[in-house]
Amino acid sequence: MPDDHSNSAQPKDGNQRNLKQIPILPVLSLCLSLASGFYWKSLLLIAQQQSRIEQVSQVCGELVAESASVSSLADCLTRLGLMYVDGQHHVEAIVLLRNALTLAKDTNDQALEGFVLCNLAYSYLALNQYSLASQLTEAGLAITRAIGDRGVQVHCLVSRGVIAVALNQTSAAIAFYLEALKLAQQLDDLGLQSQIRQYLKDAQDAQFQ
Repeated sequence: MPDDHSNSAQPKDGNQRNLKQIPILPVLSLCLSLASGFYWKSLLLIAQQQSRIEQVSQVCGELVAESASVSSLADCLTRLGLMYVDGQHHVEAIVLLRNALTLAKDTNDQALEGFVLCNLAYSYLALNQYSLASQLTEAGLAITRAIGDRGVQVHCLVSRGVIAVALNQTSAAIAFYLEALKLAQQLDDLGLQSQIRQYLKDAQDAQFQ
């Protein structure tokens, strides 16, 4: 699912974002790696992830010291928050993303606001706060629909689907995934379409179990 807001939305306050582009490390499962016998490779990947977290943390600190634009700092906090989400450090992720959310609101960057809301939902879902997670994705989806940002809207729709599955609402999840798939097709993003189809297949399989 999409996790890079920078390609799908621009700040509304006219500030130029000068954040260094640091790629977000994909989610890696240590348990699966251990089961497959890739113990040392797993340790290396975890070390790389920690190193990138430290890199982004340093960049965020430099932005504060340089009194950089609020939009740049909001982006930095969002990227760092996403790294903590990927690393399953949800308490830390929530703190970072909540701060990014405040900055997004301050700059009227609605696309970033919607994106952060839907990512916050993942951490609250992981902490078994299903009601709050659902509220966050509903709010994020409403914002992205209002501004017509299809890229972030796809992300929020998939978030809603994941939460619906967790709540055993498979019919609702399927509807969210189908809507997300339609938008991904409009965006002509084949990789995104493939990911959504897998989510859709899993939900359809669960429906008949």
